[in-house]
Amino acid sequence: MRVLCDTSSVLMLLRIAPDIFRDPRYGCVMVQTVYEEITQKQKFNHKYPWRREYRKCLKSITPGELKRRGYGRTFQVVRALNETTLNEKTDRPYGLSGADQRIAAAVVSLECEVTTGDINLAAFLEQQFDTRNYSPLELVNEWLEAELIEWNEARHEVITDWITQNEAPQPKAQIQRFERLVGRNYPG
Repeated sequence: MRVLCDTSSVLMLLRIAPDIFRDPRYGCVMVQTVYEEITQKQKFNHKYPWRREYRKCLKSITPGELKRRGYGRTFQVVRALNETTLNEKTDRPYGLSGADQRIAAAVVSLECEVTTGDINLAAFLEQQFDTRNYSPLELVNEWLEAELIEWNEARHEVITDWITQNEAPQPKAQIQRFERLVGRNYPG
């Protein structure tokens, strides 16, 4: 499984598993757009003060790899679909931002899955390209089952912080799976 992480997912997962972009066993990739949002957007300075110390853990797919995979053409298709098709569930436009369109094009070009809390981006990729969205907690559960991480109090505090920071709620089924795997209640 190869999963492209959007900005919110990276900010949720990086402190749980700092090696997610350097160790291929995690199956996670990131694009330059996400890297730039995390490292340059001022709004993250106060909300995520810890991000500076994790900057060395970030590694994005190179623009050259995306180009070799037909990213330019794919981006044009993504842009056109975003402008001309409606979300099947809401019967409204997807309204993807430029950054979300770039992420969608990268997911399609790389032929991978996605992890995002953005319901419009997830719906767009699922409906237009049959791409699966993994919740951040689902990835954590996968890593626990594969014994890539061992659960401890520090990681549990990170999940508590997700809730405090009003990150996207995690699916009930994944919360129940998490509780079985770690033998603890999900925070909140």
